Amino acid sequence: MGKRGVGYNTDDVLKEIKKIAFPNRETKVALIGVGKLGSALLNFYGFKTQGFKIALAFDKDRRKVGSEVSGVKIDDIENFKEKVRKEGIKIAIIAVPSEEVLKVINKIKGSTVEAVLNFTPSYLSSLNDFSDDFIIRNIDLSSELARLSYYLSEKENN
Repeated sequence: MGKRGVGYNTDDVLKEIKKIAFPNRETKVALIGVGKLGSALLNFYGFKTQGFKIALAFDKDRRKVGSEVSGVKIDDIENFKEKVRKEGIKIAIIAVPSEEVLKVINKIKGSTVEAVLNFTPSYLSSLNDFSDDFIIRNIDLSSELARLSYYLSEKENN
């Protein structure tokens, strides 16, 4: 790949790294909740570059069901288990209000989903009632902002 005395072509090196780290496969993901955050996630290009595709989107709002966001048709949450099973989806993203989390978790339980990326304000622990059903990763944007704010204040005080 490299040439003696010249070095490496960085584009070629990056392509090789991507082939190893992200083989030519596309991992389909389901999204639950197509509000402002869910719509933003559907429009996020970064998933594609890492080999992920939000293939299914679900919402309970009848006004959204049947419409499309970024080429993904929004389906009724009542069809979740059937659709993810049919598509073989093992990863779901939750982007719903806190009061809807337990209803959504109950939809995910018993489905083919094995991992959940939780964007709701509710912290979900893998150690509770659904720990045997799937892995959970919580993404709390407000906590991340608070962490950054803390680091900045520490930097200013030193």
